[in-house]
Amino acid sequence: MDLDKTTHTASAEAYEIIDIGGSRVGQSCRKALDEQFFQHRTGRCPFVDDMLMSSDAGLAQWSDLNRLPNYYQTSEEITLLEKHGAAIAAHILPGCSIIDLGSADTRKIKPLLDHIESRACAVTYYSVDLSRPSLASGLAKLATQYRHIKLVGLWGTFDDALEYCKSIASPRFLMSLGSMIGNDRWDDSIRNLTAWASLVGPEDAFLMGIDSHFDPDKIWASYHDEGGVFERFLRTGMAYTNDVLGVEWWRDSDWTLGGEFREKPLVHAFVFTAVRDVVCPAAGISFKAGDRIECYEGHKYTLDEMDKQFAVCGLKRIGRWKSPDGDIYEHLLAKADSV
Repeated sequence: MDLDKTTHTASAEAYEIIDIGGSRVGQSCRKALDEQFFQHRTGRCPFVDDMLMSSDAGLAQWSDLNRLPNYYQTSEEITLLEKHGAAIAAHILPGCSIIDLGSADTRKIKPLLDHIESRACAVTYYSVDLSRPSLASGLAKLATQYRHIKLVGLWGTFDDALEYCKSIASPRFLMSLGSMIGNDRWDDSIRNLTAWASLVGPEDAFLMGIDSHFDPDKIWASYHDEGGVFERFLRTGMAYTNDVLGVEWWRDSDWTLGGEFREKPLVHAFVFTAVRDVVCPAAGISFKAGDRIECYEGHKYTLDEMDKQFAVCGLKRIGRWKSPDGDIYEHLLAKADSV
């Protein structure tokens, strides 16, 4: 793997950003469109992967979105980590490499890093993200606060990170906060988690944050804010498909946005519906009025269902913590045959 490393200095402290595939993110997004949008599965309408929502512009909007009053997913997880951070951080040993998948603006990780720093525990924190500006912004905020924590940004996709992390020696502490992993259709969740579970060795651990709320009103309010912030975020992602495809096929005025619930498991999905025929031969796109595009699904699994996922993937839960104000959980996992 040909890696580009850039070191930045913030006051007396430094952080490093490594290009593990981020400069090729357009190719990764195109592959996701080919697999889920153009060649979608039988019985499913075209789907736009969350990766397309994570452009530089999209993640800049995400920082505003996750601070909305009704967007409980972020605020409750931060509260959980503030309350139980010491207990979780106790599993992070000196010399450990912490790998944070989808770190965004690093607000969630700060309670854990604070506890690690208070113990003068020397570790390396790897922050994984698709957006280089988002990585730089988050790491710059942390860079002046810690003496014992080395900061490294990994710029690329989760697939890029999975490959790169094979070169990081154990002990490793993998983290998927915000339901980044385990929040897909069952088969997709199993396949994705199995890939990461293959990285977990006897000295490693995996912390997974999962939203197990089942109140439809609370979930709906978190996604459908009165100011339309979430809608602007999703429309920014759809507009980004124009850049990826190299042709302007998407126009906001051609589509309305709504949401819907499905059951078994409970799923909230956003749905764009064409208000007129949308045809772009250059992109190989043709929709009739009334055709749908789905995006940004949120799957809600029970605690028992999550334990089944872990077991199927060769992992065993060795700890679990609940948010004080709701049903956000952190599941601490280890390799099943090592406990």
